[in-house]
Amino acid sequence: MLLHFNLLSQSEFGGYLTPFLSSSFGEIYVHATEIFILKYWFILSILLIIIVFISAISVKTRNKFLFANEIVNKGNILTIATNKKGELSFCSDQITELLGYTKEEVMGLGFGN
Repeated sequence: MLLHFNLLSQSEFGGYLTPFLSSSFGEIYVHATEIFILKYWFILSILLIIIVFISAISVKTRNKFLFANEIVNKGNILTIATNKKGELSFCSDQITELLGYTKEEVMGLGFGN
């Protein structure tokens, strides 16, 4: 399959590619394989834009998590979390500094222990 385009001069129609018109500048032939390649370059470009967008969102989410982690673990406040049974499921790094216990010693313990 072969598409036929002619290039018109700047003075005639602004230099656009116009199909099936003759001019003194020559002819440009666009093969179906070139159109096929252009389609896939376009699709590839769209996919790359999506990947960059997802990466940006991922970096933003990670930065928010790191910021929250810094607040919880580097602050002067002890932060703990328990499950429904009352056992400690999370404690901040400040537990050693404030209470003298390591995180491993208190994990799984309840308030009554």
